[in-house]
Amino acid sequence: MILSDNFTNDMKRPEPVAKATLLSAVALFIVCACATTGNESIQKAAAHYQMGLSYLNDNNIQPAFVEFQKALELNPRDKEVHDAIGLIYLLKLEDYTKAIEHFQKALSIDRNFSEAANNLGFAYEKTGRFNDAIESYKAALSNPLYINAEKAY
Repeated sequence: MILSDNFTNDMKRPEPVAKATLLSAVALFIVCACATTGNESIQKAAAHYQMGLSYLNDNNIQPAFVEFQKALELNPRDKEVHDAIGLIYLLKLEDYTKAIEHFQKALSIDRNFSEAANNLGFAYEKTGRFNDAIESYKAALSNPLYINAEKAY
């Protein structure tokens, strides 16, 4: 059997394809691993949030705050966690500036989050920003899906 010069060239051609296939497989693995890690982080964040709520319902503020902070580290885009941390700053620590920051962050994630809008209104009221408070209360009440409208401040 006589081998042509093209044979050696033909043998080398699949190598880039094999490398590309291998790189594609590695990239797919990394994406899947990240997606799993993302879901896992969200689930862990939800567990910390629920623990925080449990502590908060028992008026055990420090461990509630710690659990909410852990949840926030795992899922910084959780509007409920920002709202809960804002409530601790608002009602327990009376740090209205930090409360406002967290309520605003929750609303930046979901502008229709009426609980955060209502809480923001109360924080504005506590700081003497009455016009801002009225606007926040109106925003909360304008949402027809706001479950706790009767509890608005």
